[in-house]
Amino acid sequence: MDTQETQQPLQNELQERLQAQTQENLQLLEKSKSLFTKVGYLESKLSQLASSKTDLSCRLVQSEEEKLKARTYFTC
Repeated sequence: MDTQETQQPLQNELQERLQAQTQENLQLLEKSKSLFTKVGYLESKLSQLASSKTDLSCRLVQSEEEKLKARTYFTC
């Protein structure tokens, strides 16, 4: 058997493995991009929620202060 003939099946197998690995890498890259997009969206939502919570807390404090002022005004 010729050396080239014995190496051909090995080369074919290696080429198939390379193609499979390349395809898997592309799929993983797409999934990674998708996950990074989702993380960005979730970070944005978390920031909005934190901002809303802070705003709500400030309004609650203001409301309580107004109630105290009103009680003070009506008790005098």
